[in-house]
Amino acid sequence: MRKLVLITGGLALVLVAGFLVAKRPSRAQSSQAQVPDQVVYRHLFHHVAALKKKTEEVEKDGKDATQFRTHFQRKASLTDDEARALDEVAAGYAQQEALLIARAKPFVEGKAQHHHAVRQPRLDKLRILSPSRAAE
Repeated sequence: MRKLVLITGGLALVLVAGFLVAKRPSRAQSSQAQVPDQVVYRHLFHHVAALKKKTEEVEKDGKDATQFRTHFQRKASLTDDEARALDEVAAGYAQQEALLIARAKPFVEGKAQHHHAVRQPRLDKLRILSPSRAAE
């Protein structure tokens, strides 16, 4: 009888645990809900630009690039005007991003140079701080 109670209790515990795990959102679902809008749009606009580049490459080879050109229009059921607006906004984003990167580059490089210069250890100061090692 005790064995039957243990088995029944164990099965109930497994079922409850399985139910709780099934109800808990997965890491992918919870992290997806926490992605900021600007990150989502950045990836979207980069994807639009990548497909545009792929379209140009395929057409340059003389092949049909319709699948690349109309990808987002088909997937999101966009009208021609909406698809055109998406392309224009993505191109404008790429332009603005390039300008920001160009403006920030001198500051980032300057900070990196300063950061490395500050980080260089001075051996004479190390010897002062550790006289026992200086004798070695």
